[in-house]
Amino acid sequence: MAGTAILAATTFATGAAQASTTSDPLCRAARPTAVYNGSGSVIYTIHAGHDMRVHHYESGWFYGHGNGHSDGWAPASEFGWCR
Repeated sequence: MAGTAILAATTFATGAAQASTTSDPLCRAARPTAVYNGSGSVIYTIHAGHDMRVHHYESGWFYGHGNGHSDGWAPASEFGWCR
């Protein structure tokens, strides 16, 4: 089910995804958080206390990247705050 939501969100955002800018918020992971590709496979984990640069929000999911990683989808509920 999560893979379906990710795939749907990826289809929506792929064309709208933009390059990271300093205006894209950083959101802090509250716990170890899996980041998924458009197929629903885990591509890496953001450790608790580390940030994700968020380019887009869609139906409870953040699209962005951890430091030095590629863009992917992570559940917004796993993040404590954004700045």
